[in-house]
Amino acid sequence: MRPITRAIAALALLAPVRAVGQTVSVGIKAGLDQAHWYGDFLTGSNPYRSNTGPVAGATLAVGVKEVVAIEIEALYARKGATGSGGFRMDMGYVETPVLLKLVLPLWALPVRPMLLVGVAPAWEVGCSALAEPMVIPENPPPGAVPTSCSGWRSEHHDLGGVLAGGLEAPMGRVRLTAELRYTRGRTNIAQAFAPLTTYNRAWSFMVGSALVL
Repeated sequence: MRPITRAIAALALLAPVRAVGQTVSVGIKAGLDQAHWYGDFLTGSNPYRSNTGPVAGATLAVGVKEVVAIEIEALYARKGATGSGGFRMDMGYVETPVLLKLVLPLWALPVRPMLLVGVAPAWEVGCSALAEPMVIPENPPPGAVPTSCSGWRSEHHDLGGVLAGGLEAPMGRVRLTAELRYTRGRTNIAQAFAPLTTYNRAWSFMVGSALVL
């Protein structure tokens, strides 16, 4: 029984040691993203331009001494593109990024640089599109009208790679953040229209706050 008793005692002593330095924080962040498509588009050039929309959501981070952490997020992000002839397509996604967060403590400064890298699974939750209908050449163009999204995308999910950098400002138990993020989709959302390829990508600027529990 002595070895078992010693093992239990050792685990009891180690348990608080393992918890030392561990941090848990919850927060929110919001901002704007500038999204657009890239891909083959059959013609060899990209006829689409960027589309600006909101991005916002909640965060949960578990780390060690606020230097390294795993951050899980739930974000709403609007993506899509604009094009010629009044074309516009807005796609709403729910993203669940899983990120490795690194923070460089600089005690002489009120802010700390941070780096985030990881993946962002995403699911489409809404889509709307405008496009000019086919018209007789002799008639004046009627302008863009609501149309189905199905002619431009077939997949309703995405998986993106994420790279972000920014600053974190500690204020007591509150952490204020500002970040610039790049998300590059790796799912061909036009798979059903092969050989056409269409991918999402977006630059996002977000500010946020988190509470250390």
